[in-house]
Amino acid sequence: MPLAAARRSNVDCRNRFLRPRFLLGVVVPVRLLGGVVLARLTEKITVVDLSAYPDWVVVLGATLVAALVIWLLMKVLKLALWLLLFVVLVGGLAWVGWLLVK
Repeated sequence: MPLAAARRSNVDCRNRFLRPRFLLGVVVPVRLLGGVVLARLTEKITVVDLSAYPDWVVVLGATLVAALVIWLLMKVLKLALWLLLFVVLVGGLAWVGWLLVK
């Protein structure tokens, strides 16, 4: 590779994570010099080992948690439907009032 082409490849390489090799025009990634923040954050992962419990206890606990989640979703859905009903009623009454005034 001629010297001008190697210099052109050095100028074209604007990414700070890539470093061109001297006079070869080949781009190699720069190695990490410091610690990786994400690796430090995910360093402590706790896994709950349920193998010590009997199977029926694990199934009972999962069933109760699933029932609680479904119950909470039902409450949120009920609240959303009541809010929708009131929005429709207020909107309809406001529309009727606007049509009467107009």
